[in-house]
Amino acid sequence: MPPLHSACPAELAEPRWRSSVRRYASAANTGPRRHGVYPRKTFTVKPWEGPEALLAHYYRGVFEGDGSIFKAAKHRGWTIAVAGTLSMMEGLADFVRRQVVIDPSEIRPAGRVFQLKYWRVTDVRAVLNLLYGKATCWLERKKAAAEEALEYLADRRGCRR
Repeated sequence: MPPLHSACPAELAEPRWRSSVRRYASAANTGPRRHGVYPRKTFTVKPWEGPEALLAHYYRGVFEGDGSIFKAAKHRGWTIAVAGTLSMMEGLADFVRRQVVIDPSEIRPAGRVFQLKYWRVTDVRAVLNLLYGKATCWLERKKAAAEEALEYLADRRGCRR
């Protein structure tokens, strides 16, 4: 932590002191830690080997923390993207594959992480229904984006891109 006192510029005739106090959000950091959430979770979290019935809730949390859903001009539709370690992206892809029998559109390096994407219409719909279909809690903005995408995709039943 930097010193609390620092000298004023040297051009002053007599030395003067000033003080400053810096607050760090330690309370904000200790709360999540009590629940096992630590800094740099994108790089440290691993696929969970919990009960299959709870994995949708786990991966929804991963998606809400490190994922996004957006309308992509490139594919003329909605895209789901999640970032993390390669093992985490493979774990998520394996979970989705076991539940709804689809493969990701791509898993590729993206800087220091890997990115998993789904962009085919039926795949996006299936993944969103898997993550939010039985959810009892969620991040409001991600749920709203998922509902917007599902509403848009409802018209495009048989399409597969």
